[in-house]
Amino acid sequence: MENNIEKHSFNADISSLLHLIVNTFYSNKDIFLRELISNCSDAIVKYNHYNIINKPKHTYDNRIDIIPDKENKELFIIDSGIGMDKDELIQSIGTIAHSQTKKFMESVKDSKLIGQFGVGFYSAFLVSNKVTIYTKTYDGDFYKWESDASGEYTIEFLQKGVDDEGNRIGYKIHEHYELKQGTAIKCHLNDNKYADVELLKSIIKEHSQYINHKIFALITKEVTKEVEEEELIVDEEVKADEEVKAEEEVKADEEVKADEEVKTDEEVKTDEEVKADEEVKADEEVKADEEVKTDEEVVVDEPKIEEDVIIEDVEEDNEEKPKEKKMKTITEKVVEFVLINDNKPIWLKDPKTLTDDDYKSFYKTLSNDKNDPLCWRLIKGEGQVEYNGIIFLPKNLQNNVFQRGVKQKNIKLYVRNIFVSDQSEALCPDWLHFVTGCVDTDQVPLTVSREMLQTNNVIKMIKKAIIKKSIDMLKISMEDEKLYKTIYDTYLKNIKLGCYEELSDRDRIADLLMYYSVNFPNKMITLDTYITNMAEEQKAIYYIAGDDKEILETSPFIDRFRENKYDVLYFIDNVDEYIITKMTKYKEHDFVCISKGDVELPNITDEDKELLKHYEEEYKPLKEYIKNKYKNITDVKLSTKVTELPCVICAPENGFSANMEKILKTQTLGDTNNISPDILNKRVLELNPHHKIVKYIKNIKEEDKVKVDLLSMVIDSALLYSGYSINKPVEYSQKVIKMVMVGLNIEEEDDSKYVIQNESIESMDVMD
Repeated sequence: MENNIEKHSFNADISSLLHLIVNTFYSNKDIFLRELISNCSDAIVKYNHYNIINKPKHTYDNRIDIIPDKENKELFIIDSGIGMDKDELIQSIGTIAHSQTKKFMESVKDSKLIGQFGVGFYSAFLVSNKVTIYTKTYDGDFYKWESDASGEYTIEFLQKGVDDEGNRIGYKIHEHYELKQGTAIKCHLNDNKYADVELLKSIIKEHSQYINHKIFALITKEVTKEVEEEELIVDEEVKADEEVKAEEEVKADEEVKADEEVKTDEEVKTDEEVKADEEVKADEEVKADEEVKTDEEVVVDEPKIEEDVIIEDVEEDNEEKPKEKKMKTITEKVVEFVLINDNKPIWLKDPKTLTDDDYKSFYKTLSNDKNDPLCWRLIKGEGQVEYNGIIFLPKNLQNNVFQRGVKQKNIKLYVRNIFVSDQSEALCPDWLHFVTGCVDTDQVPLTVSREMLQTNNVIKMIKKAIIKKSIDMLKISMEDEKLYKTIYDTYLKNIKLGCYEELSDRDRIADLLMYYSVNFPNKMITLDTYITNMAEEQKAIYYIAGDDKEILETSPFIDRFRENKYDVLYFIDNVDEYIITKMTKYKEHDFVCISKGDVELPNITDEDKELLKHYEEEYKPLKEYIKNKYKNITDVKLSTKVTELPCVICAPENGFSANMEKILKTQTLGDTNNISPDILNKRVLELNPHHKIVKYIKNIKEEDKVKVDLLSMVIDSALLYSGYSINKPVEYSQKVIKMVMVGLNIEEEDDSKYVIQNESIESMDVMD
């Protein structure tokens, strides 16, 4: 047999290759099983193609078998595929990175193969110190390939594939397995953990669950059963009988041997001795006959005993009763192959045959989520880029979905039903990381790297499809008001972030936005609904931003809009105003913040405009005083924006609203040094020229303490109800208390500190 063994050198540096595998392609050792199984799958596909062309007499089940052997620290991965002959072993295995799959695909354009690099097999050395291959083609012989990755390998002829009569024969590679056709890879493991069935099953479930061929694993399990104790006794008796029989046979052999020795001694006796012995023997037989006869005569003379009645009683008493069967539980070890990938991917099934329960079950298997998904959507690409998949919307949002630096693993990428990556950032944008699903394609390599995922054109097209289908899924769910309310409450921040980040699909995402408004205070509406209900002359979409809807409902900015039936959206989420910085329009309608100073109020008459011009000269001293006194007030205007209050404070056209200022200060932890001073803390004061307080202080002078303090209190109050904060709340509170005391004619202990003349109070007409 040694003459059949040939030694060859690898056509590449195996050590360098393994270093490449470990550090480039396969950073996770578990991947070796995926690679070997994918090779098995390719071998089966090749054999099926061979069957179509050659129509052989014998066919075999398309299956992959896994045999873990902890005792011997070995792992077998076996396929019923095309197999290899001696030349193919040298060419495919002995030549590094030579891919028979790649060559085969060139001849079979529609083949469904995975491995195209020729390095998948060598991943076996990630977990093995030696690898052995047993292989046989359909009409070939059995060969054995073996290497310890030292730079050399051996090829050994094992036996013919058929016997002398032309019958196909197998080769026993394991005590529980006979290879008849295909290839068996035996890994001599470094770590015995990869001989653990449960670990192998978990790896297969993660990476190879949806491969097109059945995968079986050889397991040893204990089976308990109940048997009758009599069966056990019988078995023991049979065993005992066998032992007795064996002993008797040994004894008989010894007696036969002794007889033969006696016979030899008798042959030595003379004829006279034999004759004398025969005479003695005859005398003894006669004597014995006489003694027997005498005994028989004595027995005959004995009296007969009547036993009829007694016999009846005995028969009645000794009537046999049914015996209760005594059972005993025994445990037996059974070795058998079990199917471990019985979940066919749902994207390969006919949607017409699937139920909602099928989708829910698949989702739970895919995501390990115990809850049912809210909705789902199939994705499919045909033509230049082909792919199939499905996306789900989970019931609950993951806690780390907005955590930067955390890799999301919600979207899984498969190549020919073999799992290759769960790097969701390559398949969907950040805002869409709440979507769970998977996609399968044959147009990316199995050994795709992270960098390749980011730059691969096929992946980019799949990403666009996932975005589109996700938006469609959300839009369809809007038809069910209750369902979409649940979805929006859970994922509104993600949807709004999509409007901010997604340029190409921003308008479609904006269709999903919903807000409360002045005209719809108790029901959220879409932007499309807002536009449908706009006044005929209205051009813009009006909004106001703040922390709380109830507070915004009392804002002085909306009074004039409410009077004229103009709707105003309530932006009560921090991200709402961020969106507007990117999405300035919706369906050709500008977004306008009503708390900014450049807002053109609805239904302003020419009479109102003329009246404002009339007041300009009258209130010029007050306007100049405020500009000089309050440096953060960049402009003072006369306005009809408010009707009940003396004034409001607005943001300039290019400045931040009160709500946005709060957000920025919070995000920067109060440090606003990096924010441009041109837009921060800049205010526009709009005075109501019809208000009595404004009329009272219009001729203000610095020496008039009452008017000065009153103006200060009015401006601080305007800051508060306009949504801003004040710098000196204690001082403001003191001013309010003093004004209350004045109104109640309560004098302070030190009159010199604060004196207000009666005529001043009367002229203010505060109590009217």
